[in-house]
Amino acid sequence: MKIKQPAILPYLLRHDPRIHIPALVIVGPVEEECGQGSFFDQFPWQVCRMRECLEFATVTPWIATRVIVCERDLPDGDWKDILEAASRMDDPPPLIVTSRLADDRLWAEVLNLGGYDVLAKPLDRSEVHRVVTLAWERAAEQHSRARQTHRKGAQEEVRLGAVRTAAGE
Repeated sequence: MKIKQPAILPYLLRHDPRIHIPALVIVGPVEEECGQGSFFDQFPWQVCRMRECLEFATVTPWIATRVIVCERDLPDGDWKDILEAASRMDDPPPLIVTSRLADDRLWAEVLNLGGYDVLAKPLDRSEVHRVVTLAWERAAEQHSRARQTHRKGAQEEVRLGAVRTAAGE
């Protein structure tokens, strides 16, 4: 299966503002052996597919990445490169690694380095649904908490500004 250019990329090239539609990002040939239909078609979210680390680093600043599903090995790196790039995001999303060689060692490494989970290939539709849904819900909760914290900080800045103005500073 040939991985297509992210459907959102042509829009990004024509428009300047960041897109704030939460997206599930698939990096690498995650589904190459899954047969007909995408396992990720079952989700109601925007799905962006990318081939490699460079494309991920180039495109993701423009989209609200909520969850990343990444093949263990990529043409120009591996899942650790994606995890590192994701960790630099304002709101780092959970990373799920897929691999035909998913064993306890990979699972421990992914979790110890800050990844979310590992999906063994061949993929199982119900397991994909369970893991991705839980990661999405976790990311949504983190995003909501971050927005509340930001809002509280902004309100405190306004309050302090009003106090300083009243004090004649």
